[in-house]
Amino acid sequence: MRPRLSRRRFLLGALPAAAVLTACGGVQLPGGLANLNGLSRAGIPATPIAQIGAPTQVTIIAPVPDKPSADRLAGRVKDFTDANPTLAVDLRPLNGMPRGPFDIDKWVDLLSNVASTADLDAAIGWDVWAPDMIDRGVLRSLDPYLADIGKPLDRFFMVPAVQAFRRFGRIWMLPWQAQPVMLFYNRQIFDQAALPAPDKRARWSDVEALGGILTKGSDKTKTWGFDVGSTLDVLIYQNGGRIVDDPIEPTKPTLDEQPNIDALAWVDDLIKRLKIMPSSIDVRGDQRMAAFANGQLAMRLDRMSIRGGTYQGSPKPWAFPWGVVPPPGRVTRSTVANFQSWGILSNSTRVDEAWTFIRHMCTKLPAEAKLDGVPAFLALQSSPDLGRLLPEGTDAYLTALADTVPAPAVPAANTLQQLLGNALFQVISSQATPPDAMHAAQSSALKAWGVQPKPTVAPQPTS
Repeated sequence: MRPRLSRRRFLLGALPAAAVLTACGGVQLPGGLANLNGLSRAGIPATPIAQIGAPTQVTIIAPVPDKPSADRLAGRVKDFTDANPTLAVDLRPLNGMPRGPFDIDKWVDLLSNVASTADLDAAIGWDVWAPDMIDRGVLRSLDPYLADIGKPLDRFFMVPAVQAFRRFGRIWMLPWQAQPVMLFYNRQIFDQAALPAPDKRARWSDVEALGGILTKGSDKTKTWGFDVGSTLDVLIYQNGGRIVDDPIEPTKPTLDEQPNIDALAWVDDLIKRLKIMPSSIDVRGDQRMAAFANGQLAMRLDRMSIRGGTYQGSPKPWAFPWGVVPPPGRVTRSTVANFQSWGILSNSTRVDEAWTFIRHMCTKLPAEAKLDGVPAFLALQSSPDLGRLLPEGTDAYLTALADTVPAPAVPAANTLQQLLGNALFQVISSQATPPDAMHAAQSSALKAWGVQPKPTVAPQPTS
């Protein structure tokens, strides 16, 4: 038998339902309950009732060089905020931020100076920036967050990309995308000569043979068969050389070893003996890219980023039909790449939110935004959208990246690239022989190497 309810227990149990009915339909409470628990006779609360507040929106601040740079990221950021409605991203132009993998000292100085005054959270960077940013305490280690995407990282990102941002046994930036050095060619020039496109497994000897056929004409109307951008390190690796003594824990530069000198000597041979590559007298250094765009060069070894017209703010599109294959090899098949990445700045007060942002940027392929390079996240490389976002040579880029040698994770990495570029220029302009140019580069590299510092470790997030 069910126990009988007293009148008091019955009325108290009915109060919640009565309150709901009052709020929804304006139902009057019985007169005897008009002021019970703060309710007026009409059922309207006489005093405020606590409400469940809407989630607080948090804004993540990421510096960019200028508004056009922010516009290029807008599509990707929209994908992120659509998936995370409580997070907003402020892509804030920061005067003095470089646009590419150069001016590293200026950029690190800038970040260090604004760290105490600017409320910045996440920053995009390049592999050659990372070591100095780490050593100067600009970046926060990502190790506490890596379980979010699983370990080891090599299962999820390209191995060279992971290696580029690992220092002192920690991961400091999350790989985003890569811009590999490739062999670009003018299809129109090949068609006019009734030659097939360069083979995807081309050798240096193939470059010599094709370049000999494609080089023709004289003076301003001359077409050259081949040119090398500022990419001497690619030729060094392809010739079995190295630029540091150990790729994982380097202790000194090795720029003037014999395979490196021989790689530069091949460039000298292309100019002086084979005559299929222009010297600096034939085409000035600042005009060599324009010479390719104007149809005076049949093939050019250069970085992926120089291709035109695939994203907002990119270089001017090439007006000719062009193709791309992995770089030709000799002893080994190697290339190099500029790796971009995202990191969390040490002064951030929104560390968890910044991690959510960079994880999304590095592991999600945006729906519409054009890509600057090839995604470093392995799962994205099989996306059906990738061919549309990289309309030329997607397969070639991915093939080349499998043989990528990363820049050494030391502060002198950027200086080493500059010194190799200088050595290449000296030979192209006949200012030095290959041995002399490389010996001078090694001497300067040793001075720049210095003593490797210990990192300034940023405080870890509390949880």
